[in-house]
Amino acid sequence: MKHTVCRLVNLTVALFAISVTVYAQSAKLRVEGILCDSATHEPQAFATLRLMEKGAKGKQLRVATTQANGQFSLPVPRHGTFTLEAIVIGMQPLRREVTLTEEKSVVKLDTLYLKELSNTLATATVTAQKPLVRAEIDKLTYSMADDPEAQTNTTLEMLRKVPMVTVDGEDNIKVNGSNSFAVYVNGKPNKMMTSNPKEVLKSFPASTIKKVEVITNPGAKYDAEGVAGVLNIVTESQVTTSGYVVTPSLTFSNRGGNAGFFGMAQLGKLTLSAYYGAGLQKQPASYSSGEREAFDEDVNHWFTTADSQTNKSFFQHGNLDASYEFSPKDLLSVSVGLFGWKVDYDADVDFRMSDHEWNPVYSYHQWNKGKMRSTNLNASADFQHTFAEDCNLTFSSRFGHNPTNNQTQGIYSDLVQVPQTYEFLDRRTDPDQLNNEHTVQLDFTTPLGKLHTLSVGAKYISRLNQSDNTEWSRKAGSEEEFVRNEAQSLRFRYRGDIGAAYAEYKLKLKSWSMLAGCRYEFYHY
Repeated sequence: MKHTVCRLVNLTVALFAISVTVYAQSAKLRVEGILCDSATHEPQAFATLRLMEKGAKGKQLRVATTQANGQFSLPVPRHGTFTLEAIVIGMQPLRREVTLTEEKSVVKLDTLYLKELSNTLATATVTAQKPLVRAEIDKLTYSMADDPEAQTNTTLEMLRKVPMVTVDGEDNIKVNGSNSFAVYVNGKPNKMMTSNPKEVLKSFPASTIKKVEVITNPGAKYDAEGVAGVLNIVTESQVTTSGYVVTPSLTFSNRGGNAGFFGMAQLGKLTLSAYYGAGLQKQPASYSSGEREAFDEDVNHWFTTADSQTNKSFFQHGNLDASYEFSPKDLLSVSVGLFGWKVDYDADVDFRMSDHEWNPVYSYHQWNKGKMRSTNLNASADFQHTFAEDCNLTFSSRFGHNPTNNQTQGIYSDLVQVPQTYEFLDRRTDPDQLNNEHTVQLDFTTPLGKLHTLSVGAKYISRLNQSDNTEWSRKAGSEEEFVRNEAQSLRFRYRGDIGAAYAEYKLKLKSWSMLAGCRYEFYHY
């Protein structure tokens, strides 16, 4: 008899006032230092650091990594005595006891040196080492499953800890210093996350992610379309028991909130996973003013502006993945994802011209309103056949559908003594845009002995972009009907076909690796 197991974890309600207080306190408590190799004195980049309770073996409080120069600054949750552990593959683990008190909230350690793992200790010690970050020839991998903070944080928050990834105060993400990057999920390109990474990832629970791969120099396998890096998010792929797992999340602040859930179910050979997230953001009213002085004009001397703006946005996104194992060598996977958002904004601007003594010359008011709507639908299917270990053939098909509408309206009013030569027009636009993309791809990977790997593949992409940008206008200050402005209206349709083929060779030895590849692409339109 099979028992269904339901596990609810990671329900996080982030109260704004409380979170600010906790952050302010924890930001003051930290351990700082630098980690180096004892033999060469070279800094140990991206080494794993673990902060543990003293005497509580295995109970981790914080996990972090060193920077590229070996330096680290590890936040500490509270005062007390803790054990700091540093781990690097091939080196002996290093442990130090650190104590933080009311008088000593920052512990600055001397340079810590790691010794090479001796042959006599290798068998006994290396199995216990599990680094948080692994550096390979073509990527850097951060093990999200081994970070205890992932159980209570969103993916966006956890990305702040991933090397080569930065997230600023406005949640903008950069990979290797560039905002031109692609997001993959389980090795497959995800248009929804690539176009809207911060909106999706801020409501995606990090506890559902196994690891994050940062590919800063994409090889021949990846598209050559101006992408400076790839962020591959690998989710947990299995349920430990026959049944289902549900992970909800909830965060909010004084400007809005985000809610979502992630679920996974295992039904025999069928595996299902789904997530849904939604968010509401309301920007408080902002005010600004400007002043311009024309020194050579006595009449039109001072030109001042005063404006106020408000906007609010709502977005929702979801994804459903299913995979069925026909046999140990044949796997079919399908995925459907949807992202939709809308933004409403209002802006009021007062314009005033005065002479050099600030006497009014003319003035007018402009009101602007906009409604932006967008939907992004993605569907994919992948079939993989495994010939032998690490030897497989994969056929993939993906379809993307993205309609967008951006309505705007600008109205002038309160026109006082405006010169006749000024031809102000009230304008209204209602542009519709549509982007469709269909991709088919074939990939084959096989090992050539124990040290060599060969990957080859081909891809075809069909794109259709079209838009209908229509503008209506009328004389400012009138009650006339809006008339279509043919000079400012445009209809556009574009069809493009892309073909690509690649080959990639990898050599992996004990202490070093080599990767070489070539790629050919052609574009027809």
